[in-house]
Formats: sequence, structure tokens, C-alpha cells
Amino acid sequence: MLFEIPLSDSEMADSRPGPHTVDQMIRTSVSMCWMLLPKDRRNVQELITEFQRIVDRVLNDLREDAKHFGISAEPVPPENSGQ
Repeated sequence: MLFEIPLSDSEMADSRPGPHTVDQMIRTSVSMCWMLLPKDRRNVQELITEFQRIVDRVLNDLREDAKHFGISAEPVPPENSGQ
């Protein structure tokens, strides 16, 4: 995980997005990509190609940013809860 949000405050924990938030955001992005495609290019394969191109670019930027800002690309181990 690149960013860790402390959840010591119960209000902060209650305001956390639910498990379907990421799914819904991706679906909304796919729909937006569909709407922005020129009408003569609106087909499933074109949508997949363009969306994959965008996702690949975002992930490559994330890797590059992590390297430049000294953020580890490795998973952060969970904190020891004293057990």
C-alpha cells in the first residue's frame, strides 16, 4: 500500500468508502470513456483498447512517481498489534 490512512478516530473509520467504491469508480470511468469515443469508433474492442491504454499509462506513471519520491513499490507489512 502506498498510502496508509490512520483510523484512530471513529468518525474517520465510519466515513471510509465501502467495498464497492473502487468497482463503481472504474465502471463510471469505462462509461465516460465510451461516451468520449467518437461515434464511429464506439465498439467494445475500441473501448477495451483505449481504456487499457489509459490504465497502463496511469500505472506506469505511478511506478515512476514512486521511484522519484522514494516510495517503495513493495507491499507494506501490517503493523504488529502486539499479539
